[in-house]
Amino acid sequence: MIRENQKILNRIQIAIDLTILVLALLLAYYFRFNNYPAEGHLTLRYYLNTLYLLIPLYFLLYSFFELYEPKRRKDIVRELTGIVQANVLGMLVLMSALFFIKEINYSRLVFFYFILLNCTLLIVERFVV
Repeated sequence: MIRENQKILNRIQIAIDLTILVLALLLAYYFRFNNYPAEGHLTLRYYLNTLYLLIPLYFLLYSFFELYEPKRRKDIVRELTGIVQANVLGMLVLMSALFFIKEINYSRLVFFYFILLNCTLLIVERFVV
């Protein structure tokens, strides 16, 4: 019974985490380009295309850093460091992939905001849930 409930809770946690990921990217784009006209930078559609890489990548990284383990098995410091490490590593992988496929026009500031927002929202979510 406990294992079945834990599987359900893990699936809910994954859905919340991936929703936060999308929200963080949208907010990062908004914060960066809110005061700029539509010309001179990539549109939101290009940034949303990175989600095809970000969603599976972050799911794997969060699993690798054991962010979906039962909370009774870990302390809060380990979980917080896992969140930060997964986000930094995920951004390094994304920026490397974009460099290798010659997509260099993405704003690094958007990705910096994304890391900050994603880490902050995930940490708040972990404390609330």
